[in-house]
Amino acid sequence: MAPKPPHLLSTGRNVSYGSVSQPTSGNVSPTGSESNVLLRTVSRDGSRQSTLTRKPSRLAEDVDGAILATGPDGRFGLAQSSLPSHVLRDKVKASENNEDDDDDDYLVDDSGSEHSPEPVDDSPYDAVRASVSPVDNTTLSINTPRMWILSTLFSVLGSSTNLFFSLRYPSVSITPVIALLLVHPLGLMWDYMLKSPADPREVFEDGVLDHILDDHPERRTRWSRFRLWLAQGRWNEKEHTCVYVSSNVSFGFAFATDVIVEQSRFYNQEATIPYQLLLILSTQILGYAFAGITRRFLVRPGGMIWPGTLMSAAMFGTLHKEENKPANGWRMSRWKFFYIVWTGAFVFYFLPGLLMPCLSYFNVITWFAPKNVVIANLFGVSSGLGLFPLTFDWAQISYIGSPLLVPFWAAMNVIGGMFVVMWFVAPIAYYGNIFYSSYMPILSSAVFDNTGNVYNVSRILTDEFLFDKEAYTNYSRVFLPITYVLSYGVQFAGLAALLTHTACWHGKDMWETWKTHLFKEDVHSRLMRRYKDAPISWYLMTFVSMLAIGIFVVEYYPIHLPWYGLLLALGVCAVFFIPNGIIMAVTNQHSSIYLICQLICGAVFPGRPIANMVFVTYGYISSAQGIKFASDLKLGHYMKIPPRIMFSVQMAATVVSSITQIFVLNWMFANVPGICTKDAVNGFTCPFARVHFNGSILWGVVGPGEFFGPNATYRSLVWFFLLGAVLPIPLWLYSRNKKNSIVRKINLPLVFGTMSWIPPATGLNFSVTP
Repeated sequence: MAPKPPHLLSTGRNVSYGSVSQPTSGNVSPTGSESNVLLRTVSRDGSRQSTLTRKPSRLAEDVDGAILATGPDGRFGLAQSSLPSHVLRDKVKASENNEDDDDDDYLVDDSGSEHSPEPVDDSPYDAVRASVSPVDNTTLSINTPRMWILSTLFSVLGSSTNLFFSLRYPSVSITPVIALLLVHPLGLMWDYMLKSPADPREVFEDGVLDHILDDHPERRTRWSRFRLWLAQGRWNEKEHTCVYVSSNVSFGFAFATDVIVEQSRFYNQEATIPYQLLLILSTQILGYAFAGITRRFLVRPGGMIWPGTLMSAAMFGTLHKEENKPANGWRMSRWKFFYIVWTGAFVFYFLPGLLMPCLSYFNVITWFAPKNVVIANLFGVSSGLGLFPLTFDWAQISYIGSPLLVPFWAAMNVIGGMFVVMWFVAPIAYYGNIFYSSYMPILSSAVFDNTGNVYNVSRILTDEFLFDKEAYTNYSRVFLPITYVLSYGVQFAGLAALLTHTACWHGKDMWETWKTHLFKEDVHSRLMRRYKDAPISWYLMTFVSMLAIGIFVVEYYPIHLPWYGLLLALGVCAVFFIPNGIIMAVTNQHSSIYLICQLICGAVFPGRPIANMVFVTYGYISSAQGIKFASDLKLGHYMKIPPRIMFSVQMAATVVSSITQIFVLNWMFANVPGICTKDAVNGFTCPFARVHFNGSILWGVVGPGEFFGPNATYRSLVWFFLLGAVLPIPLWLYSRNKKNSIVRKINLPLVFGTMSWIPPATGLNFSVTP
C-alpha cells in the first residue's frame, strides 16, 4: 500500500504561509484525527514537549490568576487575571539561540512518528508556548452563518442579562468564560442536526467559503439549499474564538447606562431614546479606534503577550481536541462532571434567590439582639460591616469576583485588606467620630447632610442642573460614611501603589521587552501576514465618525460639557493609553484613569455634574474599552483570526449589545416598581448607579476643592496617594532576592483595589476564600 502523503504545516517560516493538503473526501475543513495530524508537533532534541500537549504545570501553579475585578473595571468587565513577574521572565536568550532562519516547509507524517521534525519557530515565552499553537490551519471555516448567529445570540442574552441584574443587589453576572463553555455543545449540536455525509465538499480560504466541489444545486429543494447555507463549514476553534470575542465585547455592559440611570432617576432629567443610542454607541465604539491605531505597539510585537488571553487560547485547544477522558482518576468524564455541577448550581439558586431569601442574608448574630445598634453596625450585612460573613447565596459570594478563580495568595491579600481596613480601622474611626462619621450609618452607598439625612442634591442645583453656590452655603456640606471615606482613601493609595508596584516588580521586564521585542516579529506575527489586514483607515474613520457623534451629543443635549471638554477627555485617554496598554500586556494589571478623569473634569468644569459623568464616560471608558479590545485583538492574533473578520465581529457585537441594553433599560424603567429607590421590588435599587451618582456630587457638583482643598474636611485623604506610592518600595527591597519569602506574595494594588468595591459591597461579599 502506498504511503499517505504528509500534511503540510504552516509555521510562519513557510513562504506559502501554511497551505494544507485537502482531504480526499468530505468537507475540506479538517476535523477529528485529520485536525490532530495537521497540528501535531514533536519534541525538539527529545527535551521539549509538544507545543499542543505540554502540561503547563508551573504556569498553573504560579499564575497570578487574581480574577478579582477592582472598582469600575470589574463592574464593566474590564479586569482580567494577572501574572507575577517571575512567571513572565522567560529564558528568551536561550530560545533566541535556537532560532533557525531556514525557510523550508515543515512536513509531518500521518503516522505521527517520533522522528518527525518539529517546527523550530516558536514564541520565546514559556507561557505562550504552553498555551498557543505555532501552526495555522488556513482551511478552517470562520465567516459562517453558524458563527454569526451564535455570536448574535450570546451578545443579546449576555448583555441583557448582565444589565438586568446590574441594577439589583446582590447582582448576578454572566462572564464570557461561561459563554466559552456553553457555546461549544451548541456548535457541535448545530453540525449534528444540519450536516449530512452526502453534502458536497466545501473549500474555505482564510475563513471564507471559496467554492463548493461536486455541487448540483438544480437537484435540491429550497429547504435543502437553505440547510446547506446554514451548515457551512464545521464547528472549530476559530469560530469558537469569534463567538467568545463577541461575548467578551458585549457582556461587559455599557458604562453609559449608568449615566442614563443617574440622569433619569436621580437628577430627574429626561433622557430620550436617540440621546441614549448616540451616547452608548459613541462611548462604546471609540475604544476601537485607540486599539486599532496602536496595534503596532500593543498587539503585533511578540513581547506584548497579554497573559489574560492565554487561558482562553489554551481552553480552545483543549475543547477542540475532541477528548473527554476521565480526569485524575475520576470515574466520570470532564463534561459529565461539568453538566452535573452546572445543573445543581442552576437548581440551587432558586432557594436563596426566590424561595428562601434568608439563606442569602444569613445574619444569625443580629437575630439574638435585633435592637442592639452596636451589634447591627458590626455584624449587620446590609448596613453593617458583616463581621460574620456567612451566606448560602452564590450571588453574594461572587459579588466581587468568583473565589474559585483566585489563587490562595491573592485571596489572602483580599481578606487581609478587608480585615485591616474595614474590620479594624473602620470601627475605630467610626466610634472615634472621625470626620463626624458617628452621625451617619457605618456603611452606606448614600451621602448625607448636616442633619444626618440623605443629601438632597436638587437643593443645590439650578433648573439647568448647574451648581448653585448660594444654595449650597444655605443648605449643607456633603458628609460621607466612614467606609465611603476609607474607600476613597484606598482608591487613591491603590492608584499610586499600582504604578510603584509595577515599576519595582515589572519595570525591568517591561524595559527589556520594549528594547528587544517591540519591533521584532514572532511566529504568530509571521503567520498573520497571510491575511488581509484591517486598514488603519477603518479605525480612523471609526474615530472621526464617533467623535462627530460625541460632539453632537455634548453640544445638542443639556450636558453642559463643551466640545473642547470632549476633546480633553479623549486627550487624557490618548496620553495614558499606550503606557497602560503596555502595563496590561506585560503584567496584566490595569491602571485605571477613572479617578484622574473625575479630578480633571471637577477642576476644569466645576459645578457641572452631568458634564462630569459624561467626561468620565468618554475619557475612562474609551481607555478601558480600548485596552479590552486590544486584548481581544491579541487573542485573535494567537488564534489566527483574519483581522477583517475580527473587526466585523467586534463591531457587530458592540452595536447589537448597545441596542439590546437600551431596550432592556427602558423596559425596566417602565415595568419594575420603585426601581432605583430603597423600596424597589426584589432589590432593584441600582447600587452601582447610586455610587456613581454620589461621585458626581463630590466631583461634579461640589467639586474636589470643597472636599480636598486646604481647609476641607477630607483634606487628609490626599496623603493616601503618598502612602500608596511609598509602601511597595520597602516590600520590594526586602523580598526581591528572597524567592521563598511570604512578603513577595503581598500585592498592595490588589489589597487596596478590592476595597474599592465597598460600598456597595459589604463584608458578606467576602464570605468565601479558596
